[in-house]
Amino acid sequence: MCNLICVFIVKTIEAKRKPIAMWKCEMALPKIYYINPSRIKDMIENKSIDCVYGEVGKKVIFNCYCDTKHQVSFLKKICKWYNGKMSAYQSEQVW
Repeated sequence: MCNLICVFIVKTIEAKRKPIAMWKCEMALPKIYYINPSRIKDMIENKSIDCVYGEVGKKVIFNCYCDTKHQVSFLKKICKWYNGKMSAYQSEQVW
């Protein structure tokens, strides 16, 4: 009985400590004449997404850090608009 009560207490404490999810998104957009990377970065940062970009060969690489899935879907729309590739990784941390 004591073991059952202890397990219940531990599970209750674990349920109250929700993990903090964060997504790291990487976009590779083709470097063509109508893409202005600084303008795209401004669009991304207007949605409260931290972003860094660099030009590598014939591509512009954006590394973005999102707090919500809604922000990730916004980046996906940008990627589709410019015919780019995107990958997103979710990490969970308990503080």
